[in-house]
Amino acid sequence: MPKIFFNAQGYLTVNGAPTAGAFECGENDELLIASCAGADYLPVMAKVRLKNGCPLPCDGIKTIAWQRGVFSLVIKSRRYYPPAPPSLRLCRSLSCRGVEHMLTVFEQGGYFFTIETREETFTARIPLESVDSADIYARAIDGGVLIMLKFCAKRRFFFCLFYGSDYFPLCKCLCDEVEINDCRALITDRIADMARLSVTREYAFSGGGAELLARTFSYRENRIDYPPELLPYLYCESALAGDREMCESLSRANAFERFRGCLLAEPPFKLPLYQTALLRPTREGYSAEIYAFKVEGGTIGSITALRSL
Repeated sequence: MPKIFFNAQGYLTVNGAPTAGAFECGENDELLIASCAGADYLPVMAKVRLKNGCPLPCDGIKTIAWQRGVFSLVIKSRRYYPPAPPSLRLCRSLSCRGVEHMLTVFEQGGYFFTIETREETFTARIPLESVDSADIYARAIDGGVLIMLKFCAKRRFFFCLFYGSDYFPLCKCLCDEVEINDCRALITDRIADMARLSVTREYAFSGGGAELLARTFSYRENRIDYPPELLPYLYCESALAGDREMCESLSRANAFERFRGCLLAEPPFKLPLYQTALLRPTREGYSAEIYAFKVEGGTIGSITALRSL
């Protein structure tokens, strides 16, 4: 009998009954799910069908296959924004090659920006909870103008466009820090892991797109020392961030490439010591892969895949 876990916060019913923890159902059942994360969120209703014990794809819900017969359904909640006219927040402008580019930040159920000339307009959403400041940079390059935008609050949102006769987006990134220099940008992410890892990427931009020039890793001063039982998490976190050097210092077992593209996750059931769960993206959601680490003398001797769906 399949066992289903839910990520939902707040109100959740399955087939009309309040549900918490695991939900058991038949191999070919239909589940009518109603969920609301709170007063600031829109309610979600969905019908999930199971076939031979596996949930079928459903809009708005991602499936995590942990092991045979055990799944999580991840319900995507959306914030509710009352209807309101656009509210102007910031304006900036500059000229390059005789063309003035006007940047406007406005709020209307979230934050948006518009950049425009007399003839062309481009609008996009800003994925920040607020916008405290905005900067616009422009550089004349072959065939047009390179425009870089930086929006600041607790985090940063970077957006790069190429302007010829129209605006063409090249790159966008939500990050912790952005430094813009000529046609290049240094983008830094402070990873929320126990190692206190920061990843800095340097990009060069042209009319043809973005080129990654370098990627460097650093560890912040308030990092912790990992005890042996947490070394598997340090290895996974380093591999997922792309820090090959750290992985090679921890283990001769080369699982670096195998782990790339996955997400480190905590399953709804308890894993034994020295085991970790990684999620690999699939069309329906994610498939879980469980790995066992053999730790001896402060290093990882071997890494073994136990099961995957």
